[in-house]
Formats: sequence, structure tokens, C-alpha cells
Amino acid sequence: MTAEQTSLRRQSGAALLIVLLLVATLSFIVMSISDRMTLASSRAANARVRAELLWRAAGVEALAAGAIEAAVKTAGFKFALENPFFAKASEIPMDGGGALIAFKDATVCFNVNSLARRDARQGSAQADPKLAELERLFSLLDLEDDDPRRLAAVIADWIDADNFETPQGAEDGYYSSLPAPYRTGGGSIADLSELRAAADVTAEVYRQIRPYLCALPGADPAPLNINMATKDAAPLLAALLGDDVPLAAVEAAMENRPAGGYASIDQFWAGAAFAGRVISEEARGRVKLKSQYIEADAAVRFHDQRVAVRLVFEVSEDGDARLLSRRLGPVFE
Repeated sequence: MTAEQTSLRRQSGAALLIVLLLVATLSFIVMSISDRMTLASSRAANARVRAELLWRAAGVEALAAGAIEAAVKTAGFKFALENPFFAKASEIPMDGGGALIAFKDATVCFNVNSLARRDARQGSAQADPKLAELERLFSLLDLEDDDPRRLAAVIADWIDADNFETPQGAEDGYYSSLPAPYRTGGGSIADLSELRAAADVTAEVYRQIRPYLCALPGADPAPLNINMATKDAAPLLAALLGDDVPLAAVEAAMENRPAGGYASIDQFWAGAAFAGRVISEEARGRVKLKSQYIEADAAVRFHDQRVAVRLVFEVSEDGDARLLSRRLGPVFE
């Protein structure tokens, strides 16, 4: 073999290696482009599904408001547990999915935002009726935290606007001394979960107090619809009425509630459970026969995707449903 032939063979082998490298490089580039296109397509599809879910949630919101206004018109503002409107969830069919929506009263609770305007310089709970009511409520519950006065004071200090520490409470001075310092909310909260940042409000304590508390707008206490209250809500009414009315008497009043609810407030107070009891005018004024706030919980479906929607409406004197809060999140089984 001549030197020229040997050189040609070597050049041919080098060219083959170059071609193989180019093919491998181009294959890698094509695969990368394909992966990116697949990811972009998946993101676009997810964005379309999310947008569709949000639009459907907006539709459910409008339907919920209309349903509440129709129910108020039918019931004449007076709701009771037996009302079909609250009895079971309703299915709303939609193309490619649907929604399951249920309504419930949102007044049988202690509005923690009623503590926002309090002045800690008032001192003890005896000088602060709202704080005293919260203390009584916690004392009637079987809480993991066995110091209801401390827990009530901590929550009150978290919400009130001043920086004066309530006895056994915790203000900015306490939180700023923690390893990861922060400050109190210092005002009304939008969601009860904000209380988890307060001292002593552990996950277990929060789970126990959550059913009895709410975060309604404004600093007014929640009006309690007695016809929507079950025996489980007896601690709320007992805390409102004060120490002169024992929990057992309140439970008896709720168990003896007539079918369809009390026809009037006077009928409720005329019950044997309250005979001879001293009940303040403020407490009497908080007990109502209508639901000023109504919550709608919906699970919206579109194909294999779902979103949970929680809506709170305020019902005006004219029967109009005004949206107060909207919360979207995952659907848990």
C-alpha cells in the first residue's frame, strides 16, 4: 500500500468520526428541542385548564349569590337547620365536568375581629366583655392548652391594634425576642389560619378552636342564628350568656328546639332553660333568627382537574348577597 492510499484511509476514518459526532450532537439537540416543546405544550395545557377552572369558579360564585338571594326571598330571611337550602349539596352540571356546592350558616361563631378595637389598658377580662366571652368559650372546650385565659389573651393581643400587653398575653416584645423574630398582626385578620402564628396556638389547639371561631369583616360580634345552631355549638351561646347560664341549660334549649326552628326570639327566651336566669341585653341582642352571613363551599371539576372554592356572603337587609371573601385551593378527599 502506497503512502497516498494510507493517507486516504486515515482521512476517511477521521471523516467518519466527525460525521458520527455531528449525528450524535444533532440528535441531542433534537431531543432537547422535543423535550422543551413537550414541556411547553404541557404548561400551555395546564394553563388552559387552570383558566377554565377559574372561569367556572367565577360562574359558581355568581350562581351561589343568586341561590342565596332566592333562598332568602323564599324563607323570608329566617333560616333553620331543616331548610332544604342547607340540607344537602347540589350538583351543577357543566360541559366536561361540573361543580358540587353546599351552603352553611356562617354566624354561629365568635368573630375574633371583634377584638381589633379593644384597648389592653382596660386590664382584666372583667373590663373587656369580648375577651371575657372568649375566655369562657375556651374554658368550656376540652383544649390541649389547659390555660384558657392565656390563650384568649394571646389571641386578643395578636389582633388588637395597640402594643399594650394583656395580662398573660403576648405583644411585639415577646415575638421580637424569638430566634426568628416577627411582630403581631395588629389588626383584623382575613383568615383564621393567621392565628397559627400566635404564641401557644399549636396545630392541635388550632384544630380544636377552629370550629368555634370566624374572621368576619368589621369589629362587630357575630350575630348568632339560634335556629342554625346545633348542640355542638352550645359552648358559643353559653360563653355569650355568661356564668349565670350553665352549659347544660344551653344544651337543653338547643335539644328542645321545635321542628322548623323557633318562631320568634321571645319563644326561645321563654324556654325553661332560661327561667330565672340573668341575661344581659347585649347578649339578647346578639341572638337572632336570621343568618347575616352564609358560606358556600364548592368543588369545581374540569376533566381530571379540580379546585375547591370557599365563598362567604353577607346578606343585606334588602336580601342581596354581597361577596366578602373568596378562597381557592386543592380539593382534599
